[in-house]
Amino acid sequence: MTYVCLFYPEREQHLFRDVDKRKQLLTDTANVVTFDDLIGIAPIIDQLKATILYMQKELKCDVMIIFAGPPGTGKTTFAEAFAQEIGWDFMMKGATEFRKGIIGSGGEAVRTFFAQAGSEPGEIVIFIDEIDMLGGRQSGGSAETTATLAQIWQSADTYVKGNNGCIIFATNSPDSIDAALRSRARIIEVNPIDEQGRVTLFERLIKKRNDLSDELLNDAKFFKRLAHETENFSGREIKKLINDAVIYKYAQNDNTLKPSHFFNDNVLGTIKQSVAKNMKLWESTQNAD
Repeated sequence: MTYVCLFYPEREQHLFRDVDKRKQLLTDTANVVTFDDLIGIAPIIDQLKATILYMQKELKCDVMIIFAGPPGTGKTTFAEAFAQEIGWDFMMKGATEFRKGIIGSGGEAVRTFFAQAGSEPGEIVIFIDEIDMLGGRQSGGSAETTATLAQIWQSADTYVKGNNGCIIFATNSPDSIDAALRSRARIIEVNPIDEQGRVTLFERLIKKRNDLSDELLNDAKFFKRLAHETENFSGREIKKLINDAVIYKYAQNDNTLKPSHFFNDNVLGTIKQSVAKNMKLWESTQNAD
């Protein structure tokens, strides 16, 4: 299983207390996302469900995970859904927010953040995005970034020893992260949505519109063809494609949304070029020495 746990027996009686009540409270007071909202990424959900089951059955709540995958694949959303599924609060921070120009300032920012998390009531899932910006080659390897990263790990260790909590890190470039960082947390790979998932997502997002043309509604192969043409598209890029198609509709002075508003060089063609460029960059980081 792709996680690392540290167990503190004196705290096991506090695990998962009033989970259903906490989940209902969160659902009533926030725009939340659950595993049921996530489409086309079943292997990731299966691993997260296994992690939750492990935590519940083994009474171990101190979990450290790294989500690794291309930009826009939903790493933040997965962390939010994980927190919602176990009924815990959610705190997030971009690793670059800890990077400061003055020696020692980054470490102080880290300590302040974890002190805030430790002062919050109840259990928390802490999510730190773009950890490779401190722990990898992208960080530049300065003394300040190295010290800041060391403080993150020290604070994270102190936090899990004294608080009920889970820490999730995310990176776009897992192979650029140094070995010391990778040794502290196992990796869950986050990949783009599969083709059937894209069909489902396109149907969910497009069919709720009230401006669909008869041509689109009567095209039995429209959604499958759209999904087939959008390989490696993330959820973010799928939403952009739909928005761009709607804008193109207005540019063409049309009243209804047609297949041609999607399948053209200005809309689908442009985004496909961007996706191909991003995937090429992603693959180059995977193959980096």
